[in-house]
Amino acid sequence: MSDTKISALPAATAALGTDELPINEAGASKKLTVAQIQALILAAAGLMVPDANWIAPTFQNGWTNFGAPYATAGYRKDALGVVWIKGLVKGSSPNAIFTLPAGYRPAETKHFAVESSVGTPPLGVIYIRSDGVVWPDWAYADSLSLNVSFLAEA
Repeated sequence: MSDTKISALPAATAALGTDELPINEAGASKKLTVAQIQALILAAAGLMVPDANWIAPTFQNGWTNFGAPYATAGYRKDALGVVWIKGLVKGSSPNAIFTLPAGYRPAETKHFAVESSVGTPPLGVIYIRSDGVVWPDWAYADSLSLNVSFLAEA
């Protein structure tokens, strides 16, 4: 893809967060991932909460962070009311991983397909209930990704 203005891209063009797009900044060409571009746009608009504001959850039922070099579990809410959850966890209980506080919960139960260490393909499901409980569909002793986002309750 040559240096192209975003407004000139066809409507059907889709890119993933890890896809690289060429940009021209002050006469110099370079590539940024879609996720990097999204973060820059949100930061410029004053809508993204800095990474320093991640909140570490209080684990329940024996769940823990997976460990280095993987991201620790955390959650935050941006200025648009979107809750972001991150991290890689492990646990041997099919019960609550942690509970989100009021203001960080969805209005109704959400479920997400996430990467896990179980199955072929290695997919798991987490439910985020309206009472804030983050619940796995199974026990994931090896790993379960929590990388999801949703709109918080009104």
